[in-house]
Parts: sequence; structure tokens; C-alpha cells
Amino acid sequence: MERPVCFFSDYGYTDDFAGVCRAVIARLAPAVRVIDVTHGLPERDVL
Repeated sequence: MERPVCFFSDYGYTDDFAGVCRAVIARLAPAVRVIDVTHGLPERDVL
């Protein structure tokens, strides 16, 4: 059964940071499904 990981970040959409995070998650936990909610949060306003 896939377990969801909802991914919110302030990385933006113009670089590779979110993709690198997705790759690390996939490597560490191959049974999870990463759901990209947004990467457009204001800088340092993730919490």
C-alpha cells in the first residue's frame, strides 16, 4: 500500500531543489507516494 507524503516548500518552480528532495524521499522510502501540493510558499514561511 502506498503511503502519501504531501510536499509543501518554498523552493519555487525554477530550479531542481524540489526534484532532488523527491529523489531522496523515493530512495529512502520507496513505498511512499509524494504529492506535490505547492512549491510556491513565501520564502521561509513554510510552517
